[in-house]
Amino acid sequence: MSNGPCANPLTTDTVSIFLFDANNPVADAGPDQELCTPTTSTTLAGSSVTFPAQGTWTVVQGTGVFADANDARA
Repeated sequence: MSNGPCANPLTTDTVSIFLFDANNPVADAGPDQELCTPTTSTTLAGSSVTFPAQGTWTVVQGTGVFADANDARA
């Protein structure tokens, strides 16, 4: 084994390999909600995903802020 132009000792690194589960549940944003003012917040009810998959909430129209855009229950 050679370390190329680098001096000994040999260097090492850690590699992580993640396999995505083809049986991951279909994304579901949860039931529709109707909010009336002065309500300024709500709890979302999206479906969970199997690691390492990750769902991300986004604002399609208007403005909004997520406590954690990757939390299914943000």
